[in-house]
Amino acid sequence: MSDCSSKSIYRFVSAKPEDISWFCQMEKMCHCDPWSRQELVDELRKAAINRSRIWIIKSHERPVGYIAFRLLPDELYVLKLSIHPEFRRKGLGKRLIDEAAAFARRRRLTRIILDVWIENAGAIAFYITLGFYSQSPPHKQYKYLVMQLPLRQRSIQN
Repeated sequence: MSDCSSKSIYRFVSAKPEDISWFCQMEKMCHCDPWSRQELVDELRKAAINRSRIWIIKSHERPVGYIAFRLLPDELYVLKLSIHPEFRRKGLGKRLIDEAAAFARRRRLTRIILDVWIENAGAIAFYITLGFYSQSPPHKQYKYLVMQLPLRQRSIQN
């Protein structure tokens, strides 16, 4: 994981157990179906044994967003991507995806996949601008769209 830039006020850190209360607040603020405290604890435990990662992006030491993902045999599966409402539209979501893509490429993974609620038009538009696409219609029972970003390209589109 890298620093966002030497001139940037933002930096990435790996999540720690002491971040759980902040995660619970972010989940309630940003998601219609938030993870429970126990789900967050479980995901941090998986990160500790190398199956998952949770990275926080901080501004002046204040956590303002995060990405949680799992490493699968050939792909990186994004579980959650959240940016605090006060910090949206500043390129932080893209920075988190860029960092995850670089991480996946170093491990020779072929794509990033994620699920997005079909009602979340803003998120769908955001992922499309990064080069994500869906090859199938939305899952009718669960109302989500599976999107993917092939990692053959050198970098994510701007």
